[in-house]
Amino acid sequence: MLKKWRTIDSKIILDTGYFKVLQETCETHTGRVIDDYFVFEQPDVALVFALTPEKKVVLVRQYKQGVKDFCLELPAGGINAGEDPATAARRELREETGYSAAEFVPVATNQRSTGKEDVKYHVFVAKEVFLEGAPRFDENENIETGLVSLDELRRLLRSGAINDLGSVSAIYQALDYLELVC
Repeated sequence: MLKKWRTIDSKIILDTGYFKVLQETCETHTGRVIDDYFVFEQPDVALVFALTPEKKVVLVRQYKQGVKDFCLELPAGGINAGEDPATAARRELREETGYSAAEFVPVATNQRSTGKEDVKYHVFVAKEVFLEGAPRFDENENIETGLVSLDELRRLLRSGAINDLGSVSAIYQALDYLELVC
């Protein structure tokens, strides 16, 4: 029978105001004690698969310091304290792209990295998408917005041009929801 680990102690060793790193002491299912199990905490994320009436998908391209390169992905961002995921999805789509939508349908909730964190990725399909105005970037954001056909989206996925795992899984879940699976 499977047995959960027990957390004996947990202390914050880094708190940036946006994310935390915890050092935990855990007892495994066998009774072995691990003194230095590290866990990462940050706000949950909302990802938006936005499809226009012309069947074009809204994508963003932006620089990501972690990989030190430009990434092509779905509009997405952190959920603020006290904010529900649908509100965050609407806000992120508008801020990053200038687009809005009549409806945001929750499609899935995924865990990003189950071994070391509890960050949830909330996937939404935005329906009846329309351009509302200019993007409103955060201070550190520099984003290009593009529209791609479903055929082009498939090509981008297959070629690895879209390689952010959150975006890849969200795209396939959205396509499945819309019955447009690649």
